[in-house]
Amino acid sequence: MPLSAQNLHLDIQVHGGFLIPHRPALVYLRQGHSSGFNLTISRQTKGNKHWQSIYNRPITGVDFGIINTGNNTELGKAFSLNRIIELPLGQTINSTFRLRLGGGLGYITKHFEKYDNVKNAAIGSAFNVSILLALSATKTYNHLKISFGTRIQHFSNGSFTKPNLGINIPTVYLGIGFIHDTNTPADLPASIPTVNIPKIKHQLIAALGTKSIGGQNNTLFGAWSLSYVIIKNISDKFSWNGFADIGYNNSHPALLAKENRTSLTFQKLLQIGGGIGVYNHYGNTSIFLQTGFYAQSQFTDNEGIIYNKFGVEQKINHKFSAQISLKSHLAKADYFALTCVYTL
Repeated sequence: MPLSAQNLHLDIQVHGGFLIPHRPALVYLRQGHSSGFNLTISRQTKGNKHWQSIYNRPITGVDFGIINTGNNTELGKAFSLNRIIELPLGQTINSTFRLRLGGGLGYITKHFEKYDNVKNAAIGSAFNVSILLALSATKTYNHLKISFGTRIQHFSNGSFTKPNLGINIPTVYLGIGFIHDTNTPADLPASIPTVNIPKIKHQLIAALGTKSIGGQNNTLFGAWSLSYVIIKNISDKFSWNGFADIGYNNSHPALLAKENRTSLTFQKLLQIGGGIGVYNHYGNTSIFLQTGFYAQSQFTDNEGIIYNKFGVEQKINHKFSAQISLKSHLAKADYFALTCVYTL
């Protein structure tokens, strides 16, 4: 649903914080405090859809931000454009405490370059994925709202280009917002709409991604996986899932060649595993997090036995969905993938 002049929120926030080096090797990048601001244009949903009602009419919109990382030499500034949803953490739409989730595109003005910025071991590309999480306390006075809280923003390219350790910037912020909402009680639905959600469903998933292992040319390698997922709905908001998958990463033979280990067959290089996860549903859009364990992998010495998948699923119709997902090994990104989902 497009933004409407009859239901428009405009928020401006200023924030300050510091870079969190999530690995000891990145401590040197934290040279000073970070600061910045963000502008959010959003609307409050009307509750005329089932998912809007169960989340007490959340706010949806876009967030544009600029952050001075505190390290002008190696990192510079970070720009982001995120699609956001803001959820009231209470029983009413005017709850004081709110949770904001966002994801989108990030741009880092200074990234690793072989000759000009060799000390930046965190980010290897200008364009990155941005992930936003914020918790705020908000007070509304007619058409004015004041908020303060904390937020953390993560930038990473998912091993599309090396290096890719990523950066995390937590901040505290103070904001002022303006609300232009002429909706009256008559404009809102008189009753909560309902939907019939199957308790159990089965999915087949095909994923295709790319990754870099660094080196002189930062060559990209393909990766694929096939998965079977069984999903058990436990509420209108959440589902549990169990999965099994098999995949192949074309970067692995290149890594083995560096170690003079070229005798492994295609079958031996397959990564086979399975695990459990959770979905958080917002109508036709869901956020998922899965944790798996390898039953077969020749790279557990480097990657470990545990792997994770995090991403967003968008339902297209009752049979097909699309996903954008990140596979990682704990805090180390493996690759981003585009995924086709077929529901049996």
